[in-house]
Amino acid sequence: MIALYTGARISEICRLEWEDIDLKNKTVILDGKGRKERRVPIPIILSDYLYRLRHNMSDTKYVLSGTRDRREITREFRKYADECDIKQTFHNLRDTYASWLVQKGVSLQVVQKLLGHENIRTTMIYAHLAPNNLEDAVSKLV
Repeated sequence: MIALYTGARISEICRLEWEDIDLKNKTVILDGKGRKERRVPIPIILSDYLYRLRHNMSDTKYVLSGTRDRREITREFRKYADECDIKQTFHNLRDTYASWLVQKGVSLQVVQKLLGHENIRTTMIYAHLAPNNLEDAVSKLV
């Protein structure tokens, strides 16, 4: 849920602490690559999920219970994906988040900021998902 609705990298989720989540303002602070911090708004579906999760957990510092080892989480994700005959990796959740945003008309610059990409060229891999963006832009002139 966290990866799918924040676009967070697995390493960012492993480091995520409850103090990084502001449920009142529906934001999460992610400690990204190079320890660059970014604030990401979260949708209500994730906010509600995190609220329930927090109130069902014992007093812990980290959001993830159990292991926070990236390799182990990746293996577990792969195992469950294989059982469901889904050819996806954990990183595909981040790709899905970005794809959803672009398909909904969110600008690549905003997607870049949400994903924490240093260079817009990295974000450009999602550009093909917005085939109507040129027509939509010109239609605003009328």
